[in-house]
Amino acid sequence: LRARRAAIRKQINYTGAIYEDPAVNWTRLSYVQPQTHLFDRYLYDPVAHAYTVDRYLDDVTKRYGGIDSILLWPTYTNIGIDARNQFDYFRALPGGLEGLKSLTADFKARGVRVLWAYNPWDQGTRSEGEPHWDTLAKLLKATQGDGFNGDTMDTMYRQFWDAGVAAKYHIVGEMEGGGYPSEGERPEDASFASAEWSPMGWGYFDYQLKDDNITYDYRVAIGIDKMKWLDSRRMTHVCDRWAKNRTDPLQFAFFNGLGFESWENVWGIFM
Repeated sequence: LRARRAAIRKQINYTGAIYEDPAVNWTRLSYVQPQTHLFDRYLYDPVAHAYTVDRYLDDVTKRYGGIDSILLWPTYTNIGIDARNQFDYFRALPGGLEGLKSLTADFKARGVRVLWAYNPWDQGTRSEGEPHWDTLAKLLKATQGDGFNGDTMDTMYRQFWDAGVAAKYHIVGEMEGGGYPSEGERPEDASFASAEWSPMGWGYFDYQLKDDNITYDYRVAIGIDKMKWLDSRRMTHVCDRWAKNRTDPLQFAFFNGLGFESWENVWGIFM
């Protein structure tokens, strides 16, 4: 196993320098992260038309000890109803980008980092006139966000990291597919190479689906997170969004020294 790991690191010229970057090394301790919709009643007061960050954080702290980062998600399932693109949905939030910047500051004041949703399949709506990675880096910088979650993406493509560098604002990329090599349409997805610039990801560690065809049936013998094996500083958030009993994924996370996606408001359904 040690020889195999050394060979992979050599093959991708892995240095692990990403973990020495103060702009992104907070990921090492970001153990608990929920995905949250922007009009969740604990986060937004529709009568006062104001975000209620303290109310939201007080609730999760009381119920399960608090969170380290949060994934803000205003796009899917709304996107596609008109010509607005995914970035327009952030701009359209109460207060616009300035309101989002204030919301982000409120989370950070209580030690919580902020990530945005990113939907790479958003290709048929209004064009920004530039690659998605450039727009994303600029908007994160404007609102002081910390990074993004790549919906449906297996690995973080280098262009996203380079866009942050070009904007003089290093950003964290957390891919839904976790960064694990896969046989996709892009050759980049077949390699561990993105580990050099992506220190965080989601993890689906299912063996097979249960009879309900939606929740995961975990192995009796707990497996190993390959990205954590490649570099122990890596942070993976184990995700089992539809599970009502989350004992198995929590035990998997604990065994591997991983984090957990404490996602409860799943497209408006509270799990």
